[in-house]
Amino acid sequence: MKTRLLQFKLFFLLYLVLSACAHAGYGNIMEAIDHAGQQRMLSQRMLKDYALSGMKVNYASSAKELKDSIAMFDENLENLKAFKSNDAVQKKLDKVAGHWKTVRETLTAPPAKAKAKALEKNIAKLLQLSNEVVVALAKASGSSAGEIVNLAGRQRMLSQRMAALYALGAWRLEGFEFMPEFKKVVAEFRAAQDKLAKTNLNTDAIRKELDETEKNFKWFEYAARKNSDKFIPSLILRASDNILAHMNNATHMYAAQKAK
Repeated sequence: MKTRLLQFKLFFLLYLVLSACAHAGYGNIMEAIDHAGQQRMLSQRMLKDYALSGMKVNYASSAKELKDSIAMFDENLENLKAFKSNDAVQKKLDKVAGHWKTVRETLTAPPAKAKAKALEKNIAKLLQLSNEVVVALAKASGSSAGEIVNLAGRQRMLSQRMAALYALGAWRLEGFEFMPEFKKVVAEFRAAQDKLAKTNLNTDAIRKELDETEKNFKWFEYAARKNSDKFIPSLILRASDNILAHMNNATHMYAAQKAK
């Protein structure tokens, strides 16, 4: 299991490097939708790593992932602003950029439990603003395929959202009830996964990624049903990273398929 986790961490690091190099500009709107969707995922990944770093859980790797995710969010934001879309998208990106300054300031300071609840609220706002960019780009694409790329990309975010909520619950923040929101996100993931399974855009390769995602998602459904105050972060975090990897592959395949 440690070997698989290490393999994913190496994959994610390589993914960051390749994204920074290969996507200095987007060749089409599907790529822009894909990378705008990554911003949603990164918002939740940063929240998760902030909590893990604060708890000293896998501290070195969590701190490194947090730093890398901040850099990737910066890079994606600049690339999206440079992408020629429309005024509506640009205005929404400006709102993201403005709020990101506040969030970034907290994320780059040493993790503090006393700041975690406020950070969660600010990142929830960042997620909302980032999602508005994705929706606007999907609308600008004028294609139902844009909606599928959006939906698949959102699963990446939800994988990290589930993990972030679980990590905050394990940190036992005063006055923070994680389970109601956790159950809600698990239900959202299930509904979207069922919809993706039925789209006629699926290829054999995409179905394989969806099947692997399903296997790992069962751990989250189990945690939601169990409703326990006993936490097993390593198992849940490993499952969330596996889901992220498989849904990232699926999202890229959807985007590439419709860009042809």
